[in-house]
Amino acid sequence: MNHPTSPMVCSEAGIGLLADILGAFRADLNAVALSAEHTRRLLRSAWHFLIWLDLCDVAVESVDDAVLYAFRRHDCQCPGMEGERQKMLVPDGRAFLTGALKLVQFLEDDGWVPHLGELDANLRHLDAFLVQCREQGYRPGGVRNYRNSCRHFLIWLHRSRISIADVDTETLERFQQHDCVCPGTRHTTRHRGAGARQVSQIRSFVQYLTATDVVSVQKVTPEPDARPAMGPFEEWLRRHRGIGEGSIARHSRQVAMLVADLGSDPRSYDAAGIRNALLGRYDGVSSSFAGKLACSMRMYLRYLASS
Repeated sequence: MNHPTSPMVCSEAGIGLLADILGAFRADLNAVALSAEHTRRLLRSAWHFLIWLDLCDVAVESVDDAVLYAFRRHDCQCPGMEGERQKMLVPDGRAFLTGALKLVQFLEDDGWVPHLGELDANLRHLDAFLVQCREQGYRPGGVRNYRNSCRHFLIWLHRSRISIADVDTETLERFQQHDCVCPGTRHTTRHRGAGARQVSQIRSFVQYLTATDVVSVQKVTPEPDARPAMGPFEEWLRRHRGIGEGSIARHSRQVAMLVADLGSDPRSYDAAGIRNALLGRYDGVSSSFAGKLACSMRMYLRYLASS
């Protein structure tokens, strides 16, 4: 989408509609009790976006992530926007976008811009996924990283008008490469959508959605399991401990986390290293889970001693 070079004049009909939208947006901002200066800056940024939409003949109801990206990159010749134009020249700057992003959220909430309406439900699914992560012993920092990565992905899906049910491997690749204009994120022109770790976390979330029947068909190619191989330990549990498959799976999963911290060579284990690995996993978990983790480690040490 290119910014027009002439004429630099908005249509009369367009100006009337834009003024109505800006007036409604101003009333919404006033209800939040922002400072007068903050409100003025947001309105100026929003007006710039609306003027640009009219000059480019872009319908308000068609606004999505691609339109916001085009606005971010446009060669600004918008009339009366010299101050906003200067903000665009700041390296990696996004200040001129703030009002536009808030305006788009207002337009979505107020029904001017149609969308799939999935974001709130998807964020609730994310909350349930994070509860499962905590129950599985993820540390608070790890849970926070999952939350940030998956929330960013859900916002991008919402702004890109992509249903969670349609997410596939290609969608993840698009997200990984997108030039971020997502609200509430800190990415700049030098920091695109996501790195490999974030995409791996999002894969886990999508697989959770499939396992809980939120998404009916798995369209994302699973990553190879990077956890240490626990097959021999699991077989030892079956033969020598007489416990059920559910308990075997739990011991295997918990020991795999600890082995990932300790290293794959048992000859390097010592009491201090084992204690530190356990303490590192205890942060933010329940006393019940901590006890189960210690029990699994003791079981694994018995297996190593018998091998």
